[in-house]
Amino acid sequence: MSESVVEMNQPEQTPTSEPKKEKKLVDPMTHQVYTATDDGLVKVHDPETGREGIFSESGEWHSGELRYANRQLLGWMGRMSSRQARKA
Repeated sequence: MSESVVEMNQPEQTPTSEPKKEKKLVDPMTHQVYTATDDGLVKVHDPETGREGIFSESGEWHSGELRYANRQLLGWMGRMSSRQARKA
């Protein structure tokens, strides 16, 4: 039989919340990485050039050096990002 021992005057340990996992998608043709952001936009990173850009789900460029991205993937990730932003 096993016994659990509780020490006096020790704070009770509670499980910490796990860090939120980023939602990412890699374009199989260009290898660009699409990441849903908390504010409803999509960050696109091109690992070959090191450039990044921020886009809306409809493909509108917002900021960054990278000014082009796959509109289909922006739509998928943008809708996911928009849902995340509404939950926050």
